[in-house]
Order: sequence, then C-alpha cells, then structure tokens
Amino acid sequence: MKKYKEIWFVLMPSASVAGDPAAPKYMVAKELYSRKIIEKSQPDLNKYNPPFSTGRDSLVVTVNASETLGCFLKLKWYRPVNLIDIGVEARCLRNGLVEKDDCTLSSALYYYNIESEKVENSLDNIPTQLEYCIEYIQYMISLHAKIEDDIDYPRALLRGRYQFSVAVMERNGIPIDMDKYEKFRANRGAIRKQLIDDIDAKYGFFSNHEFNKALFSQYLHRNKMAWPKNDSGSLNCKIETFKEMAIIYPEISDLWHLKSLLPHLKENRLIIGNDGRNRSPLVPFKSKTSRNQPSSTKHIFGNSVCLRSFIRPAEGRAIAYIDWAQQEFGIAAALSKDQKMIDAYSACDPYLAFAIQVGSAPSMASKESHPEVRAIFKECILATQYGMGAKKLAKRVGISPSEASELLDYHKSNFAQFWQWSDQSLKQIMVNNKMQTKMGWNFFLNEKSEINDRSLRNFPMQANAAEIMRFACIMATEIGLKVCTTVHDALLIESPIYQIDDDVRLTQKLMRQAGEIILDGFQLKSDVQIFRCPERYSDDRGTKTWNKLNALIEKNSGNN
Repeated sequence: MKKYKEIWFVLMPSASVAGDPAAPKYMVAKELYSRKIIEKSQPDLNKYNPPFSTGRDSLVVTVNASETLGCFLKLKWYRPVNLIDIGVEARCLRNGLVEKDDCTLSSALYYYNIESEKVENSLDNIPTQLEYCIEYIQYMISLHAKIEDDIDYPRALLRGRYQFSVAVMERNGIPIDMDKYEKFRANRGAIRKQLIDDIDAKYGFFSNHEFNKALFSQYLHRNKMAWPKNDSGSLNCKIETFKEMAIIYPEISDLWHLKSLLPHLKENRLIIGNDGRNRSPLVPFKSKTSRNQPSSTKHIFGNSVCLRSFIRPAEGRAIAYIDWAQQEFGIAAALSKDQKMIDAYSACDPYLAFAIQVGSAPSMASKESHPEVRAIFKECILATQYGMGAKKLAKRVGISPSEASELLDYHKSNFAQFWQWSDQSLKQIMVNNKMQTKMGWNFFLNEKSEINDRSLRNFPMQANAAEIMRFACIMATEIGLKVCTTVHDALLIESPIYQIDDDVRLTQKLMRQAGEIILDGFQLKSDVQIFRCPERYSDDRGTKTWNKLNALIEKNSGNN
C-alpha cells in the first residue's frame, strides 16, 4: 500500500437500459489520504479523462468493477493501471465460509460485522440517489481498512485487470438474428402449443399444454426409471435435473430441451440491446471456483442450447466458438504430473488412448474403427470427473453395474499417480481447512461445512480452469481481439470474414499460453467452430429442436 501516492475509492453506477452498453449515471470518488471528494453528474463526465489519477502511483478501489469499467469504456477513459474490486477481494478471503455468498459490498459488510444501514442486501446494491454515495464510499473505505493487510495485492490487481476484460466483453455483446427472433417473440404463444404437441406426442407428460407431474411419474414407473426427489418426497422437476438425467436417460433429451425452452415461450427473457446484441452481466467470481456465472435466463448461452441458433453474425462478419479440448482432464494431468494421463491427453483422442493403455483397444484404433469402445471410455473419464457412480455409468453406456465398476477401477489403476495426488489434496484441505489456486483464489472449510468429496477433488481443476480463462481473456481483449463472451471453457470471438481465420489462430495461441502460465508450461489443446454470415451458430445437442422451432417460426410468421 505504501507504493501508492493516491488511493481513490470510486463509485460509478450505470444508467443504461438493460441490454445496452454501460453508460454512467454519475460518479463519486474519494481519495483516502487527502480526503478529497469529487462528484460529477453525467453531462460533466465527458469533459474529463478521468478527473482523478489512474496512473502507476495510484490505486483505484471499487465494487462491481466490470460495470464501473464499462462506464470508463463509454467515456473513452484510460483503464486504471492499478484497480481492485473490494467486494471480490473480501469474497476471496472468506470463500466457502458462507454457504450462500457473493461479491457484493453488503455481503462483505455483514460478514465483517460493519454496520451498513444504507447498503441494501442485493446484487445491484449501488445507491440510486447521489446523496447516499459518500456514505456508501465510506463503507467501502471501512471494509478496505478491515481487510487491507490480508489482501494479496499482486493477484488482486490481476483480478481487477480481468474485470476490464469483462467490461469489454459485456460491451461487445453477442450478435442476434433479430428478424428471426422478433418472429419468434411475436408468435411464441402459438409456437409453444405446437411444439408441445409435437414433442410430447411420444411422452404424454403434458395436460392442457402444461407439464403434469403425475403423468411424468407414471411414465417413470412404467419404464422403471429412478428419478431424484425433493426433501418433501415429490419429483425434482427442475431444468438442471432434467439436464443431468438426460445423460443417464438419453431417451428424454427431447423433453429436457423442451423444458428449458418453455420459459422463453411464455415471456421474453433474453436481454437484447437496441443494436440487436445480447448483453447480460457475466458476473465474474460469482461461483465458489471463481468462474463467471451469468444469468441462466438473460444470457443466451445459459438457456436451451437450441436458442443459441438465434446467434448469427451480421453481413461480412463471422464468429468463432473456441473451446479448450477436454480441459479439466488436461489440467488434472498437468497438476498431478501423471505421465499416463499426460500421454492420454497429448494423444489425438484421449478417450481411445485410455482404452489402448488398459488393453481394451488395439494400438491403431480410431474413432471410426472403434466408436463403441471410445464412447464407453469417454463416459468413464467424464464419470470420474463429475462423480458419476457405477450405477449411473452403467445406465449411461448400457453395460452392467459390475462392468461399470470395473471400468472405474481401470481409471484408478491406470492413472494411479493422479489418484494419489487427488487423495493427498483432499487430506491437505482437511488438515489446513483451505485450498488455493496458483493465482491465489481461496476456498475454506469450517466446522459447519458439509464435506463433499467430489467437489473438493474437482476444485483444483475447475478453479485453475477459471484462472486460465482469465489470462486468456486479458491477453485477447488487450491486444484488440473482439471477444463477445466466455462460455464455461470457451471464448466466442467475432471478426470480419476475411480476418476470422487469422484471429482464430491468434486466439488459440493465447489460450495455449494462458494454460502454460498456470500449468508450468503444459499446453492445453483447443477446438474451434467458425460460422460465417449467413450461417448461424449451431450446437449439435440442440439441432433437432431448433429445426422444429425454426419451422414453426416460419409457419406462424407466414400467417401474420
């Protein structure tokens, strides 16, 4: 802290309409040492760049940093050289100690027992009235004073730098085919009924076009299908449950897609700006592993996969979806230094490489020559990563529970070094009550923590994957690549058609470098899908439902 001549606490909420790029409502800033206060209304902000120091000798402290920095972008202000989000840093210092937690100031003040009558407990808790702002900033100063000795500033500054990349991505947004989407919105009532009639014909779960739990229960009983239940004993019919169970029972995948689509057939949920681009806050550091956690309804990639086909680049433009290939498997191999796992990941097909290693496929086996073997060993790898037991794996790939159990044992014996490392990591957190990524994101256990073996074992892979994503986004946005959004383990970029191939190669290079930074030189692979106008984004999992939906859109719009 002594290196900074000025420390500015800044509050700059956005006044923009949902879906449009962030635009400042006003700005209030207070300097810690001099206690100087600057208040500027929106019209005056255009005269500055900015009205306080953002250079190497200054530190900017804020909350909801991506929104603040989005306003910087709107005003064409310089990015602060040094910035931290005090809400994020307070969360990093207590992550896991509170069951339902977030990065808001109100949550931090409550945890650290700082009185805060004017700070509401909500995700969007920045005051709307100017007279409350100084008091709000004083709460930020009080929180900073409480935790400043514990903040890991070099890593906190890197997290702040990532928030600028988030602001850039949120400003870019995702291009939507508005002609098609408006037809969808105008006719969604009729489309809803017709789509239910079409898909439900083979199930019979709906009554008067509403999902009927009793009919669904009868179907499960007839087909001897086990299903999760709520504490009350009723069937758990959440969309996430259908998504998970569709892995075990592929025959209900159509129903999963329909269930995830129905909310959008009742009301408009996607947030789309006046320029036809989907913009929803990416909510960085929201999850316990520090991954982004955008709204599952407002962000197009949080919705039914078939809706993603509304994404289409404009004339002369192209988009590319670039995702790390088997990322968590590769991270596990690198962190555990399991040579067999490294060899399997480095092979052209890690799933077949695993099968070859345990003698279940010949050395020259390929995806084309041994598709069934590959499918089984792929599910085995996914099962171990996501905690799937032998019974679920058996149902998923159509083998007996004993065969599935033997397959999981293959994984443990073949990748013995990985499991030794995983066991040791689990013991270490039990002793220290703490885990930490290479870039300092913490996870703590306390006396009341429910011990979830699977979650604790997966934390190093998922949390370090988030670190890798952050490095990739920082590098990509700061050299000028147009990154539209992050999607779990992928980046969506946009370019002119003539430039897309070069930008894809550059993005893949940066994604490799990001992995090397966190994994001590280990290189993660990536796959790419490119969609050039007039092509639209396509996800194989939702193609069948999209084709039905698209046909209904055209049919009903033709009746107008």
